[in-house]
Amino acid sequence: MRWVKLGVSLVGLVGYLASIGVGDAVAPLSPPERAELEQLRQAQQVQTLVEREVTRALRPAGLLVMTLILVLILLPPAGFGLLWWLRRQLETQVRAELKQEWQAAFGAAFQAQLAEVVAEERQRYQAGVDALLAQMEQVIQVRLDASATNHGMQTLAQLHDGSEPIPPSEVQPRRRVASPTPEEGTPPAPQWPAALATLEEVLGESPPRLEDLRTAAAGLEIALAETTEPTPGRPWQVLAQAGNSLGDTDLALNAYHQAIARDPTNPTLHAQRAQVLLTQQRWTEALRDATAAVNLQPQRADFWVVQGQVLLAMDRPADVILVTDQALAQLPQSPTLWKLRGDAYLDLQQPDEALTCYAHAPQDPQTWLQQAQAQRRLKQYDAVLATLTPLLEQQPDNLRAWQMQADALIHLGRPADALGAYDRILALDSHQARAWNNRGSALFALQRYTEALAAYDHALALNPQDDRAWNNRGHTLIKLGRYDEALAALDQALTLNPDYALAYYNKAYAASQQGNSRVALEFLQMAIDLAPRFRTLAASDPDLSLLQSQAAFRRLVGLPEPSFSP
Repeated sequence: MRWVKLGVSLVGLVGYLASIGVGDAVAPLSPPERAELEQLRQAQQVQTLVEREVTRALRPAGLLVMTLILVLILLPPAGFGLLWWLRRQLETQVRAELKQEWQAAFGAAFQAQLAEVVAEERQRYQAGVDALLAQMEQVIQVRLDASATNHGMQTLAQLHDGSEPIPPSEVQPRRRVASPTPEEGTPPAPQWPAALATLEEVLGESPPRLEDLRTAAAGLEIALAETTEPTPGRPWQVLAQAGNSLGDTDLALNAYHQAIARDPTNPTLHAQRAQVLLTQQRWTEALRDATAAVNLQPQRADFWVVQGQVLLAMDRPADVILVTDQALAQLPQSPTLWKLRGDAYLDLQQPDEALTCYAHAPQDPQTWLQQAQAQRRLKQYDAVLATLTPLLEQQPDNLRAWQMQADALIHLGRPADALGAYDRILALDSHQARAWNNRGSALFALQRYTEALAAYDHALALNPQDDRAWNNRGHTLIKLGRYDEALAALDQALTLNPDYALAYYNKAYAASQQGNSRVALEFLQMAIDLAPRFRTLAASDPDLSLLQSQAAFRRLVGLPEPSFSP
């Protein structure tokens, strides 16, 4: 009961509060409140009208702004598109004009060349016609003579018989018996044997004339193409040899392909094709052919040599040693195999072994050049000069030999003799930048600094990327007392080669000559950091004599401090 009474009381309380709220909500407004409400309503209407008018007034401006924004967005692509279209039109017009000009120019050149060819062919044709007419005259004369003889014989016979002589116009000349005409359906005799004989004759000339060789090769090629019967490998091999002589690799390789297809067990064909493939850097195919030649006839040293040359070209000198081991086991007295083995050891940076092999190799310029290279690597410069002497007697224009001789003379401290060798090189080829640079070094050693500078300038004109030439130029300028120019040249050398220790060393030399000891020591430190050998060199180098009394220099190069007695 107590809970029921409490619930009734709460319901009553809620009803009372609701009656108060409802009464307040529906209570009439006072006049001031009513006036205030009216003003508020009017203010809201005015604000609505203002917003509407402002919106209507700003709408055209907004459209204009949006239009401007779209124009600004679309104008650059349209402008670029217009420029691109104009450029294409201009390019098309220029191409058309150039095409017309080229056609006119090349047309005139073609007409002139065609007229020249026509005139030459007409002259050749006329010569052929004249020769044919001469032959025909001889044939006619022979036939007339034969006809007259025949007529006389018949007349004598008729006189002997008492019959009337036959008029000469009715007498038919005797004819030689012609070879029997082949039956219908019999193919004509092939023309390639005659064409082959012509080509072999041309190849037998020493040296063959290229024009005759080209004509004869074309004749054999046409004859072989027109032949319907199977042909042996011999004409194709000769055609391939003609292609080699003409430098026509495609002709040679195609002919070797045809020859090997007809004679696949011929090792010479495989070896010859391997050599052509070697010149074309088609290593794998060349090695396959060379190996086939060796397998077919292992007693031929030249086949082993071809195989080794291919392996050397493939940068496989260790395999060449294995190949020559097998070959020399069968052909121990073959000089060409020993030469090949020496070349392989030279590639393997084993000059001692190479020299042992070259002692058994042919004594010819090619061997001497490789032998001198091995001696040079062993710093046997006197031996280099001795080896190159017979080579230069036989080949006085061998640039490589002169370069090696000049370098050997420089290392032997004979710059005057080296200068003569470099002059010989430049007389043969004045565009040898390395020779100009080395000639400058020889002149520098002779203290002919102005001439050395000119030589370095020649070298740099031919190869401005040569950091050594820039360094040498800078060193020479220091000797001439032109320190700022020297530093600029050395900076150029370091731009090309930032780790060029000698250039830093020479910069230290230039800075010391300018009296800037602190900078000189900094450059010297850089040189020593890159190449520690400069620490020992600097300690006794007269070029750095201005620094050698300073304590910082002595500490840098590891010299003891000077002691002073009291």
